[in-house]
Parts: sequence; C-alpha cells; structure tokens
Amino acid sequence: MQKSSNDKGNAKLILKRAGLRATVQRVGLVSTIMSAGTPLSIDNILKECRSGKNVPDKATAYRTMRELETAGLVNEVDVGHGHAHFELARGDHHHLVCTGCDKIVELEDCEVESFEKKVLKTKKSFRSIGGHRLTFFGLCKKC
Repeated sequence: MQKSSNDKGNAKLILKRAGLRATVQRVGLVSTIMSAGTPLSIDNILKECRSGKNVPDKATAYRTMRELETAGLVNEVDVGHGHAHFELARGDHHHLVCTGCDKIVELEDCEVESFEKKVLKTKKSFRSIGGHRLTFFGLCKKC
C-alpha cells in the first residue's frame, strides 16, 4: 500500500474539518486508513506507518483511533478476528470475510432497509433505527 502526498493532504483537510489538530501522528493514521481501502487492525496500521516519522505506540494509536471514531472520521469494524479493525467512516456498507485467509471484501450495495422496516413493525418499543452493521463470513475461492 503506497500512501501519496495527496492522501496526506486529504487527511489534514479531513482532520481540520472535524475540528481536530492535524498532528503528524493523526495525519499518518488517517492517510494510512484512507489508502487501505479495507479495514485494518492497529498492528497493520502501525506497520504501514513505520515508514513515516513520529509513529505512535500501540496505546497511543488506539487512543487516537477512539478520538477519530468519536469525531465520526473512522468506524471500528468487527471482522471476527478478536480485535478491532478500523476504516474510514462512510455510508452504509458491509463486509465479507474469508475464515480461511482473513481476506476482507467490502460490499457496497445495502438492501437491508426493507428488513429495518420489518424490524420496526415487530419491535414496537423502538421508534427508529439509526444504522446497522453486517458482516458475512465464508471461504474465498483461493481457500
């Protein structure tokens, strides 16, 4: 994964629009997530950041990711690996995870809205649904 100077510039802009300081560490984390295109674990994020300067330690990276999540810039994704993965926050989309090799594929089309309506009809104690997360698990063709 190759980060471009454009990714870093976009990361700075995204951070500033969210009202956050564009520190070297934050820019590095956000630009890494932007260039990944798939959810990454903290270990993988830090591995990709190693080529840059001022790479945070693991605890600082987790704390920063929580700040970015609170600001609505990233989402934590559970892909069944027993630890958090993070991706850039963007509309509803879902994931398909290979249980053999851990490959993650994003699914852009979301057809869950009709199911949400059905849920609301049957669960009268809820007025609305604000979002959902869906992950499919299976085997890829290589596995």
